[in-house]
Amino acid sequence: MTYKKLSEVVDIYTGIRTPRYMSDESQNTEKIISNKIADNKLHYETIKVDDNIDKKYYSKKDDIIIHLLNTTQIHMLTEENILIPFNYAIIRPKNVNAQYIYHILKSNQFNHVKKRINEGTQLKVLKVSHLKDIKIKIISPESQEKYGHLLNLVDKHIQTKEEQLKTEYEYKNELIYELLGEKYVRL
Repeated sequence: MTYKKLSEVVDIYTGIRTPRYMSDESQNTEKIISNKIADNKLHYETIKVDDNIDKKYYSKKDDIIIHLLNTTQIHMLTEENILIPFNYAIIRPKNVNAQYIYHILKSNQFNHVKKRINEGTQLKVLKVSHLKDIKIKIISPESQEKYGHLLNLVDKHIQTKEEQLKTEYEYKNELIYELLGEKYVRL
């Protein structure tokens, strides 16, 4: 086990400034990650862009993106060829397990370090240059794969429990409505 800078095990760069490449005359329509963040899910939109965009700005399977202005948003991408805008950091694993890196980036310890390197008073901004200097523990490839798989299973379990809880809240509200009738609160 050793510690390595994040930049040693992944490629990290900022997404593209899409307005520079938008063109109404272009026949090329691309799916792009939207700046609208809701329900901790990525949203997409379609724009017309020029053909000369560097391929590194298009998503690849297992890319990890971090919203630089809202650093609680960290996602692992499964779709390819989605244009990633400039307000996201693109983290592309080189010689490490992507799921292992993803779970480290979603961890409490990473969140604590991230808070220390955020800049700004009102609007917190995470700089890619600061991300590159963060050191993480690198374990054997076999262990990375096992830990990544295990943590994915735990995430699925948590997601199932959250959906169950949401359903129970909805049931409770329906039950109140059934018991008390249509207008049970007035002003």
